Amino acid sequence: MKKFLLLCLVIFSVDLFCQNINYTFSELKGMEDREGNTHLFYRKYFSQGNPTNYYTENSIYHLDIKSGADSLFLKDLSYYYLPNGFGDDQHIFDYEFWNNDPSKYIFSGGDCGIDCVGYVHRFDETLFDNIFFFDWNFKLQISKQNDSLLYSTSEHMLVKSTDGGRNWFIVDSTAIRNLLSLSPFNDNEIFVQNENNAIDKSNDGGITYHTADTSKVFDYPLPAIFYYDKDSITYYRTSCYYDGTKYISALYVSKAKGESNTWRTKYSSSNNVYLSIDDSVSGSIYLADGNKILESTDYGNTFNVYKALDSSIVGIYKKPSSSILYAATRFDIYEITPSLIKSIKHLTVDVKYDKNNLPSEYFLYQNYPNPFNPSTTIRYQIPKSGFVTLKVYDILGRETAALVNEFQTAGEHTVQFSTDDKQQTKNNKVFSSGVYFYQLKSGDYSAIKKMVLLK
Repeated sequence: MKKFLLLCLVIFSVDLFCQNINYTFSELKGMEDREGNTHLFYRKYFSQGNPTNYYTENSIYHLDIKSGADSLFLKDLSYYYLPNGFGDDQHIFDYEFWNNDPSKYIFSGGDCGIDCVGYVHRFDETLFDNIFFFDWNFKLQISKQNDSLLYSTSEHMLVKSTDGGRNWFIVDSTAIRNLLSLSPFNDNEIFVQNENNAIDKSNDGGITYHTADTSKVFDYPLPAIFYYDKDSITYYRTSCYYDGTKYISALYVSKAKGESNTWRTKYSSSNNVYLSIDDSVSGSIYLADGNKILESTDYGNTFNVYKALDSSIVGIYKKPSSSILYAATRFDIYEITPSLIKSIKHLTVDVKYDKNNLPSEYFLYQNYPNPFNPSTTIRYQIPKSGFVTLKVYDILGRETAALVNEFQTAGEHTVQFSTDDKQQTKNNKVFSSGVYFYQLKSGDYSAIKKMVLLK
């Protein structure tokens, strides 16, 4: 079976990659190793398809700034060969390093071929050696005090490992506890997302909890990320919420270790907000909003525009104890100093696939990610202007959401579908895990595809 899957992928890849393709950067993270060398980790996104096959990639690459080595780190992809119904999804959710060593890592991922399963994988293990019933899109955290201690989430329960991620056991099965963050200063301080999408905190390693912030946190369009100031009492968080009409990305700051009633909103935007703190200077943070990078030296109380780039930013990293900042846009990774903005990696755009070129046929692409929770992207193309509908149905054929119902111009279109968006869902539908279908209609064209919601 494995040989058959590999053969199908090879045939599919040859057919696809004989075409010109466009990658874009979709994420940027960074860290310093023990010698103070910078390592950047970035994702490259690509999606291409036609009526016979479809391929999406969002793999992670490692750029060693000192040596210049640039290589694939972890593969993240989906591919479908539609005539035979063949396909597979392999996604990377989170990854962590021991002692900031890029060669010693552990990552959480998910595979959805015949069955969907979440897993963790160490750098020194064979893939799928360690299968535990992990959730889809779950976080992974390594203790900074004890490198054998890790936390994660399984079936919405907090789980931990005391042997470096080889074996796992449930910490608390009494309520929904989706891991958000483990304090780097104290292994007993754990932040989780509860059943109401609010934040709870434990000060005893996950045995008991209390409410830390009633603000709701969602994984869409960006997951909640915690950052810790060197003063060990100021905690930062970027997370998203829905204001009734749109998603808002915001920066929250607590000056009391994230305790109840101490989180304050310091910045918010309808754009995705990315944060990086300078570990060497207390109160120094950098925030990206759209194409602008903002700087604060007072824990986010005030911001000044530091730099502006030519397009929207998808991630930033501040090198500590230096004046260097790294930022990624869709087609460039920049090295930025107070006096210079320099592109250190550029992705070439093939004008053959520029969106100004109209498609020659109708096509509905497979959603990405799939499975999803709570949101996913649906892309389609129409060769001529006309009235378009895009609707979601449950397995019984009942309409559950209307995503598009309007006249649209010819070209490629993208829609974000979220089960939390009450503007999209019908009759305040509550979505449960399972199979759903989405159908595109325009003129005489009609197409339908399957997607899976995993909560």
